[in-house]
Amino acid sequence: MSTTAAPDDLLQALQAERAALQALLAVLQREQALLAEGEAEPMEEIAREKERAVHHAEALGAARARLAARPDPAQGEAAAQAWRALLEEARRARTLNEANGRLIAVQSGFARARVASLACASAGAAYGPEGPIAPAGSTRVLGAA
Repeated sequence: MSTTAAPDDLLQALQAERAALQALLAVLQREQALLAEGEAEPMEEIAREKERAVHHAEALGAARARLAARPDPAQGEAAAQAWRALLEEARRARTLNEANGRLIAVQSGFARARVASLACASAGAAYGPEGPIAPAGSTRVLGAA
């Protein structure tokens, strides 16, 4: 993310924070596409990008909060509209992040099931296209002649 100086008026700060949230939304959308495709390899980089985007938005939010403490009355309606747009972007980002969290939980469940099935296979309970595969060796029942 950019390390530009914080805006010096409330309207600029609101617009900068909204742009930062839009950048975060882009990262979240890429994350969701990768999750839907089951692509695990790029997820580490996506997590780093997401962390940078969140930190950038938080820094701009802090600057905006300082400016909001001494608003310019001349920016009244424009600042109010920018605030509503910012809140909408924040809502979209939260909704998308929660949806991605649910996708991650589902994929984690699938991964745990795969690991469990591999553990069963290594313990001798293997499955083939026709169902369970009998272990190789004698099929004689113990205790029978």
